[in-house]
Amino acid sequence: MKDFTLGLALLDVCPVIFFGISMLIIASKFNSLLFFIGASLSFCAGLGKVLWKLLWALCKKDVRILSNQLKYTMSVGFICMIASLFIEKVNVVLILLSFWKLPSAIFFFTGIVGMCLMGYMGKTYSRTDDKANWIEEMINTIAQLCFLIGIILF
Repeated sequence: MKDFTLGLALLDVCPVIFFGISMLIIASKFNSLLFFIGASLSFCAGLGKVLWKLLWALCKKDVRILSNQLKYTMSVGFICMIASLFIEKVNVVLILLSFWKLPSAIFFFTGIVGMCLMGYMGKTYSRTDDKANWIEEMINTIAQLCFLIGIILF
């Protein structure tokens, strides 16, 4: 990322904050320590990646562990969150069906489309393509904001 800018690094803070707030809301309603640990790990993974981008943009320091940890830490976090649903014997089908009630369904659907677009962009565009990075960050920000709004309305 030769031209990774401070603006792009700062934009990346937004979806991490939106995700963190979403997970706090869910964790407060779900009351599962394992879910909270998983959400915290995933949130910290995002913060680590943001810190890596900020260090790169401000100092041109490539602290690789902050970037590389994301795939491992976030994966473990999501595994913990999913496992907590089964350990706590949550009726996942009922929750999934509840997501599709208006108006929250519009926001959840938009968030899912955004995540799919990010996956497509990640496989299609180069990580060094500045325009693609900006588009991907904007999509991530909008998707995480939509998930947050959907959770608040849920």
